Amino acid sequence: MKTGRRKPPTGTKQGVAKRKRQSLPGLMPLEPRVMYDAAGAHTAASHLVLDPHHTDTTHAASTTSAPTHAASTASPSPMVTSTHAASSHPQPALVPPSNTTGEIFVQGGNTYAGGSGPTLVLQSASINDPNDQFITEVFVQENNPINGDVLAFNNGPNAGGLAGSGTNKEIFADGTVITFNGSEFLPTNTGSIGIPDLNTALQQLTFQSTLDPTGGGQRSNVQFSFQYVDTQNVASQITTASMAVTAGSPPPPPPPPATPPTVNAGAVVTYAEGGGLVVLDLGLTINGPASTKLDAAKITITNAFSIDQLGFLGGANTQTFGTGDKLTATTAGFNAATGTYTFIITGTGTAAEYQQVLEEVDYGATSGVDPTFGGAHTQRNVTWALSLDGTNFGTASTSTIDVLHNATVDRRALRAA
Repeated sequence: MKTGRRKPPTGTKQGVAKRKRQSLPGLMPLEPRVMYDAAGAHTAASHLVLDPHHTDTTHAASTTSAPTHAASTASPSPMVTSTHAASSHPQPALVPPSNTTGEIFVQGGNTYAGGSGPTLVLQSASINDPNDQFITEVFVQENNPINGDVLAFNNGPNAGGLAGSGTNKEIFADGTVITFNGSEFLPTNTGSIGIPDLNTALQQLTFQSTLDPTGGGQRSNVQFSFQYVDTQNVASQITTASMAVTAGSPPPPPPPPATPPTVNAGAVVTYAEGGGLVVLDLGLTINGPASTKLDAAKITITNAFSIDQLGFLGGANTQTFGTGDKLTATTAGFNAATGTYTFIITGTGTAAEYQQVLEEVDYGATSGVDPTFGGAHTQRNVTWALSLDGTNFGTASTSTIDVLHNATVDRRALRAA
């Protein structure tokens, strides 16, 4: 058996451009090869199907009128692993066969359990072509696909590929590069592939389902069809193999997100109109280890007005620590629809660093406006919550601000005198 790459026959375009499929009787134009991804969306790769309104009388007979070669009367290798004759599923004609003896001997019989990783489709595969030792493409068709099915050419550490091999691609020692597009094995750097390399590639074809592979009990196996076309443009017989599928155990639900630590807050401070910023809670602490990594803190005035403002470090709103951690106010604003003012500090830092910043958060209000609105709103409630991931915040604790109007301040000063 020749192992090197063969020069394409004179007059062909192999090696210069990808082979164009011939127009055969009863052959419809290219249609999308339908596969499904995890979300049930279609992905497409070209494949050929027979015109349902055309009767292929020559294909049914063994004495086909399709192009033949001198070696076409040779008997196939006497392997007993081929399942194309035993499969109960109708054999789809991906391309009308023009070679009555060439075929891919395949053995299925593997089982895929729902929730498991990619599983090999075939136990063995061997291409028998009495006319040629080089193949231009191999078609793979899933005959009964459902949502969630994924066909791939996954190369593991024992696949025999050279450096640069990966999912749906393998580089062989003879320099051949084979890729798989979901329905075809194709050469990417040459016009053809040697049979030994293709045999290896076929045995690395995998199946996986991102959903219930039985489709809720509508199928107990997945059925596949295989066919090759060689460099003489001769299409092989179509062979089939099947893989049993079971629902398996559903994957475990993701663990709930870790619970962020809480802030121990509860101070009551007084803000006097025109008196400058007031720090909200100098004595607050954060529960848990000081080394706990946090990603965000949210401070909310739950009964706010548009004149209210929060900040830290006198409005600098950013602090960098000796560790390199940097905490910055990224959100600050009043929401008229909810009557809240939200102040969010973000950045990866330790609980000790967050505590230092939170102790510096201060409150102020727009000058020249009575913050009590005529004595009707003399208090603000402030909540504190922490997040481990910047999205999910834990249980909040509350501090209080007593708000005084200038007239109230003046009366208290007179009483004190």
